[in-house]
Amino acid sequence: MKTRRRGLASRRSKERLNSWDKDIISTIEDDYLSFLNGLSWREGFGIEFASCTPESGKHLIKRIRKDLSNKKIDVLTLDQKIDNLISLIENFPNQSKLEILFIVGLEKSLVDYIREGYGGEGDYYTYDSIPPILSHINWQRENFRDRFPHLCLVFIF
Repeated sequence: MKTRRRGLASRRSKERLNSWDKDIISTIEDDYLSFLNGLSWREGFGIEFASCTPESGKHLIKRIRKDLSNKKIDVLTLDQKIDNLISLIENFPNQSKLEILFIVGLEKSLVDYIREGYGGEGDYYTYDSIPPILSHINWQRENFRDRFPHLCLVFIF
């Protein structure tokens, strides 16, 4: 799992580390504990991202539910691409009582916009081809905060 809060070092940067630098490299468990700690202390609105495989995402949600059994948690599964998320959250059952809402399947809204990278360097978005859902989340983040002040949105993709 990689989180935006605390990411793992890249392979190239690991190769350049001195021996004393190895003490600061995080493990998957370190990342999980950092992510868990952030969610456990969160009160109110927040947006978090976790990048992992679908199977790892299921495991992550299961583990978070177990470790944060005192929090009201649910999962919104997207089964098709979307351009607007606010209405889906507004109509989600009991969303007003939730504290954490995992959103799974966001990648379905990104696939059509991924282009091959330069020189085989991987996938990227060009400035003129940003997926509408990412623009929506970015431009509406204050709207999300105002409409869902009680809710931490955790995107897993």
